[in-house]
Amino acid sequence: MAQRLLNVRVRPGRVAILIDKAADQKDLLLAFEFFRRIWGGRYGQLLAVDPKSCDDLTAFRLGQSRPDFVYGIGLDDDHWKNATAQACQPRGYGRLRPEFFREIRRPLLNRQCGLCVRATEARPGATVAHRRSAGGWEHRRCAME
Repeated sequence: MAQRLLNVRVRPGRVAILIDKAADQKDLLLAFEFFRRIWGGRYGQLLAVDPKSCDDLTAFRLGQSRPDFVYGIGLDDDHWKNATAQACQPRGYGRLRPEFFREIRRPLLNRQCGLCVRATEARPGATVAHRRSAGGWEHRRCAME
């Protein structure tokens, strides 16, 4: 049987959040919290838009960034689902709600610290603190101590 070598590069999904231009602080914090939970928001885009219509600039930005997933906060979801499908063909469009991402596990600062990994698995809300030292990550404090 012949063997073949396959090199695969994986990137996080590109995400765009469309938010109402007149959104309040709670909606904006919802978007920031979502980005914080997925790769620190590095591959995310936040666009303030009119809730009921898609302008040319927004369609252009979506078309250029080609996000894999688009979420809306405070928008007419039926309109924006069709508008995003025409502008950038994402894998999906959905309304961003707090319940949706509360289950997303936050990445640990240091995966090498077994005590903190066990602590956060045993107590999901546990706080973990680390400090960078010359030898790598140094464990400072854990909620299990």
